[in-house]
Amino acid sequence: MKKIRIAGGLAAFAGSALLLAGCSHIQPSIAQYAITTGHGNFSSQQVLDVVSPGDNIHIGSGTTTWYVWADTRNYVTAPSDGDRGNPQAEITGPGKATPGSSSTPGMSDYTWTYVTWEVNPRIVTEVDGQYPVATQFLAFCLKYGCADQSAQNDSSNANLARSSSPGWEAMLNEVFPRAIDNATRNVITGFGPDLWTDRGEWDAYGNDISAQLPAQLSALDGSSVPFFCGPGSTVTACTAPSVIVQNVTPSDPAVITAYNQEVAAQYAEQSGAARLKAAQEIYGSDANFFLGAEDLVSECAAKGISCNVYLGNPPVSAGR
Repeated sequence: MKKIRIAGGLAAFAGSALLLAGCSHIQPSIAQYAITTGHGNFSSQQVLDVVSPGDNIHIGSGTTTWYVWADTRNYVTAPSDGDRGNPQAEITGPGKATPGSSSTPGMSDYTWTYVTWEVNPRIVTEVDGQYPVATQFLAFCLKYGCADQSAQNDSSNANLARSSSPGWEAMLNEVFPRAIDNATRNVITGFGPDLWTDRGEWDAYGNDISAQLPAQLSALDGSSVPFFCGPGSTVTACTAPSVIVQNVTPSDPAVITAYNQEVAAQYAEQSGAARLKAAQEIYGSDANFFLGAEDLVSECAAKGISCNVYLGNPPVSAGR
């Protein structure tokens, strides 16, 4: 068990006695780090110990243990059921110019992403009796009340919004949206206005946003060592959070409408050409006539009226 240094012989003895008297050990859950700090008259206000998920931690009077998530987490930008639904619209680069015409302007798009990350595993690293990353992160985290004072030992968080405490969600909502939007703004200009329809570019687009995220996050949370890393990071290697682009949509709905109309017209033209070709195999040069008659019968049926279609001269009634 860690001892806490306190100036003064009698005070140090009394403080140690109190700490020992209240000493016990617990384990954080398999998804949490445990950060123990001192408090009270007989303890320093410092991080005393940090343990990894499932390891033993000794606590006692004069200490407080804070639990933060150690497993892979996510931040979702989606029209519904996400952490946020209001990304900033960013403008792509212009389209390429073709011979005899100028380039098309950039497109204003919304980008919908699934960002996966974890707290930097370096949080457990001790340097000369100190825990610099844990100290920085806990100071930042406690601004929002993001750390719990008891280990997760049930599924009560399943009933919470986004399955996270309000403090944890408040921390993410202050930094992640801005960092993601800033990173997106920096890289979207490297893609053309057809980005929203060119899904083959989305992996590269997500990778470019990912590469920008660490610097953007650190600029916002003030960390000298990244607080947030990519999944699979270690105490010696903090990779960038991964970014999956789930969708890109123009900010102007009229663009989507016009595109859908153009696509529908193209499919109608292709369908008509295929239908005519098939009819020509049967009716030869009269294919257009027979297709017209077929369309007339279909139109009458659709409108619920009775139509008589004659091939050749219609019958003549007496007296007419």
